[in-house]
Amino acid sequence: MTDCAVVHQEQTATVVVEVLRTQVVAVQEPVATVVQLPDGAPAVVQQGATALAQGMQPGALVVQPVLQTAVVAVGVQGVPGPQGIPGPAGGEALQRVAGATLSALVPVWEDEHGRVWPLVSTDLDHVFCLLGVTLTAADVGLPVDVQRAGVMNDAGWAWVPGQRVYLGDAGQLTQTPVEVGAHVLIGVAVSATRLNLMMQDPVLLVPEQGE
Repeated sequence: MTDCAVVHQEQTATVVVEVLRTQVVAVQEPVATVVQLPDGAPAVVQQGATALAQGMQPGALVVQPVLQTAVVAVGVQGVPGPQGIPGPAGGEALQRVAGATLSALVPVWEDEHGRVWPLVSTDLDHVFCLLGVTLTAADVGLPVDVQRAGVMNDAGWAWVPGQRVYLGDAGQLTQTPVEVGAHVLIGVAVSATRLNLMMQDPVLLVPEQGE
């Protein structure tokens, strides 16, 4: 059986550990030397690091504790990796609970319970509750990150730089203005894969005569 105890630790990442082990020693010759202990305990004889009781015969086994000290080096932090792409600044993104199964990069609206739902341009009951664009996917009831301002990047986009990006009639992001429901400006494409969010109040479309 081995007992370990950390007895000292420094910020230099070095730890001194005392390990208590047991050592079995066989008596090689009769023990006859008498040593009187100060407290009157039975006489013992010291042979090396082993304490033997007087009168022990050859072949007897003695269990002797052995204390060992070891210096163990603790792992040191390596070289930091490259800086990742910075996320949205404080206040530009927030977290809500998904009311439905959501994909990343879809516009959502928020209800009175803090749940978010996918939004389409024809949903005139909720189009004014637009919250932002999802940063992550989420199943029903799980947290989802939503961005409301700043810049979004996605390698799968193929925007025409300099043109506006709208909410589509199927809930998609599109650069083709819809013809029914409401015009909902999401932002402006600054490159093929980058969108600068500039959400504004929806503009309801007036139905043509005869519709």
